[in-house]
Amino acid sequence: MRNFVVLAALVVAAGTAGAQTPAHDNSSKLQSVLPAEVASRVLARIADARARALPAQALEHRALELVAKGATPDEVARKVDGYAIAMERAKSALERGAGRAPSDDEIAAGGDVISQGVDGAAVSYLAASAASGRSLDVPMYVLSELMYRGVPAYDAVAKVQKRLAARASDAEMRADVEALPAVATERRPEGAGRPAGVGRPDFAGIPAGVPANPGVDARPTPPTPPTPPVSGPPLEF
Repeated sequence: MRNFVVLAALVVAAGTAGAQTPAHDNSSKLQSVLPAEVASRVLARIADARARALPAQALEHRALELVAKGATPDEVARKVDGYAIAMERAKSALERGAGRAPSDDEIAAGGDVISQGVDGAAVSYLAASAASGRSLDVPMYVLSELMYRGVPAYDAVAKVQKRLAARASDAEMRADVEALPAVATERRPEGAGRPAGVGRPDFAGIPAGVPANPGVDARPTPPTPPTPPVSGPPLEF
C-alpha cells in the first residue's frame, strides 16, 4: 500500500494538472479509443452526470481505465452507466445522513461503496454518525477495503460507524485497514489503487463476497446504533 502522503501529493498534482488541461481532453481521448456510437453514449452519460452535480471526472477516468484494461466497448458503456447510478444514489444518501451537500470526493467514494452492495440507508447511517463537517470520503473507502479484505459487510459498517462515533481521525481509520492482511494488487478491480482524479484513496476495492439482503438501496428505517443496516449484494452492471 502506497504511503498516504505520496497519495495526497498525487491528488494535488492531479488537481493542478486538471486546472491547466482543457476540460475536453478526456472527451477527445474517449472518442479516439471507443467506437463513435459508444463514445457518444459514454459522453452523454458523463454530461448528464455533470448536469446532476456528480463528479463527471470520476466517470471519465473510469471509462479510460476500463479501456486500458481491455474491456469491450459495451462493457465500458455499461459500467460507466452503473457507476453514475451508484454515485447518484450515494449523493442522495450522503445528503440525507449528513444534512449537507457532499463533495465530489465523497460522492465518488460513496458510489464505489454502493456499487459493492452497501445500501443507501447504511451510507446515510454512517454519514449521520460523523461529526458535523467531517469529510466522509476516507470512511467510505475504509468500508470498501474492510469488506474487500474479508470483513463481512454488516460488521464492516458497524466498525466504521463505531469509529465515526468515537471521532476517530482519518489516520486512525486508515490504521485499522493497514493492520489487516494485504491483498494482491493483481486481484483488484478497476478503480482500485490510485486517485481517479477526485481524490480516490489507495485502498478502494471490491469485496470478495457480500451477504445478501432484500435489495440494494431499499431504504429501510436505520436501526438504533450500534446496530447498522444490513448491506445487499453488489450491483450488477
